[in-house]
Amino acid sequence: MQAGHLDQRVRVRQTTPTPDEMGGVVEAVAWGPVIAARVVPDTGSERVSGDRIEAAQRYWVTVRTIGAAAGLSAADILLWGELELEVVQAPVAGRAGYRTLLGVSRSGG
Repeated sequence: MQAGHLDQRVRVRQTTPTPDEMGGVVEAVAWGPVIAARVVPDTGSERVSGDRIEAAQRYWVTVRTIGAAAGLSAADILLWGELELEVVQAPVAGRAGYRTLLGVSRSGG
């Protein structure tokens, strides 16, 4: 993989624990940085969930392992165009400075 293959842009939505006035912790959600990525739709994304078919579209998202993309986790959401991708698989290490995440769009795609 070469950096030139990262021809798409995705925005990261991250949740961070934030203390509230009552001494508890709430999850603060904010749109963060835009990062370069390669986004490839997966095939065969239907699956049976309970007694119905769930048609969630899956996408493989390859990013560099440096900068803002280094801290991506399964708690994050990626915005690709107008499509929100829930990161469901985020391996710790990838090949030669890259990692490939699995993102799922539950709103169709």
